[in-house]
Amino acid sequence: MLDDWEENLAIITANRTKGDVLVITHLGDCLWKEKNEVAAAHSCYLVVELNIDSYSESARLCLIGVDHLKCPRIFASPEAIQRTEVNEYAKVLGNSQYILLSFQPYKLIYAYMLVEVGKVSDSLRYCQPSIKVLKAYGRAPELEVWKQLFSSLKERIRTHQQV
Repeated sequence: MLDDWEENLAIITANRTKGDVLVITHLGDCLWKEKNEVAAAHSCYLVVELNIDSYSESARLCLIGVDHLKCPRIFASPEAIQRTEVNEYAKVLGNSQYILLSFQPYKLIYAYMLVEVGKVSDSLRYCQPSIKVLKAYGRAPELEVWKQLFSSLKERIRTHQQV
């Protein structure tokens, strides 16, 4: 079944039944654990619309296409963040109220990456939507921390631009 996972996934998806979410999720788990096929596993998880989670050992999907367990210190690459952002954008197109809160810390990392490569203005523009989302979403402690970190980066960039 794992060697023909694409065909099996297509057949299951085309013939939806009760319990197929568990079957597809299990297919993804097996692809990841037994074949080390992270991209294939993530494809399964995305088909059943599993949530993108914050980093944890139990999370199946933190950033699309990268194994957060195998490479915990370097998994937040620009490419992985961009892939996940494309997924978030597609979700927002379908539902303008969609917010992927667990992705906000990775957006902050990406904003810092932009600064590091000299794209300071791009980083500033990149921070604005996240600050707006975090302000509108509520006052949970972790949201306040993210909001403060985004605002701090924004102010540092503005100060840098004035110099």
